[in-house]
Amino acid sequence: MLFRSLVQLEARLRGMLRSEKAVLAGVEKLAGVEGPLDRERQLEAARLSREQAGIGNEASKALVLIRDDGSAVAIPEALEQMRDDSAQATVRLERGDVGGTTRGILQDIVANLEEMLGALEKAQREQQARQQQGQSGGRPADPGEQPLVDKLSELKMIRALQMRVNTRTKRRSEEH
Repeated sequence: MLFRSLVQLEARLRGMLRSEKAVLAGVEKLAGVEGPLDRERQLEAARLSREQAGIGNEASKALVLIRDDGSAVAIPEALEQMRDDSAQATVRLERGDVGGTTRGILQDIVANLEEMLGALEKAQREQQARQQQGQSGGRPADPGEQPLVDKLSELKMIRALQMRVNTRTKRRSEEH
């Protein structure tokens, strides 16, 4: 069950990362054009906003999947932050805002997804190693519930979340 949850979550996050990178590339392309957004560029920003909203919906679905497991703490928190960031980016894009703050939020989402994927990949490798050890006649695996990701990975994710909060705070203070 645990391994299947990891695979499902990883697949969902990979899809979200692909979509997020496409949205970020679209926003960067729009931001690279000088002057106010014309009608065509405004429509493209609205399309990117809808794509971003879809990513936020996927984050909500992933959150349900991870909460059902109940063993991880940092991943649900990272998903919640990502979902909230996605909602904020959606609103900004809907208004046609492709400025530095919007791009920064999108970059944060990409970094968040990459960190979660790294933790999940490590957890999958460890789960496979435990299964192989159990099959090869080694010491049997602990029959208790295995956490979705190990404590060290969770601590690393918590640190990354804090660093993002610090960066965002600094970015906001520079705006005003």
